[in-house]
Amino acid sequence: MVRNCPDCHSHMEMGCTLESTHGVYVQKKRKGLFKNTQNYLKAAVCTVCGHVTLYVENFEEYRD
Repeated sequence: MVRNCPDCHSHMEMGCTLESTHGVYVQKKRKGLFKNTQNYLKAAVCTVCGHVTLYVENFEEYRD
């Protein structure tokens, strides 16, 4: 997926990682054992203005 900066509309560099000891992740808790969804956050960085956008690659897993 190609992302463009919402501020300057330039190409954004995808796949940058966030580090906070063991990474930063988003988790959706569900009922049942081992049914939680968890994905590490990724960042897209605009190489022109420095705008940063956070995203998860497997966003479909958060749909019910």
